[in-house]
Amino acid sequence: MGELDEVSEKKGMREKLIAIATITVLLAIAFGLVIGFYFFGFAGLFNLFDVKYDTLFTILTFILFVLIIGIFTDILAKVPRIIFSRFLTGKYTLIVCAIMIEAFFSWIAIFTADELLTGLNVPLTVELVAALIVSIAEYLLDQDDVGEK
Repeated sequence: MGELDEVSEKKGMREKLIAIATITVLLAIAFGLVIGFYFFGFAGLFNLFDVKYDTLFTILTFILFVLIIGIFTDILAKVPRIIFSRFLTGKYTLIVCAIMIEAFFSWIAIFTADELLTGLNVPLTVELVAALIVSIAEYLLDQDDVGEK
């Protein structure tokens, strides 16, 4: 019986390793897709508005900075959204207010990332357009999550 337990323990360990590897690969793919969407989105926006940058690595670094700073600004954006949602009554007023708050905090993340990098100079109008696009997309994606619940 000792051999049987040892074989089933090895098989259990192998299944656990396969599960961990599968989850790791799926998370890496999801993270890569998010970075890819941001990368091609910002690269297209920069190309559209004729923003100059040194290398593609500069854009990638910019996007990573925006995502990292965006984590903190998203947390900070929840406070005014909660406060304003208690005082605003109209559905469309609430939507516009939420998008404007998200756009402001997204702009803070984009502006800060732009100031931290030297190989990239994004004009204010492009920062504001990018922040508005990101906030509208974020709001629409949040609404899909609310609708599924």
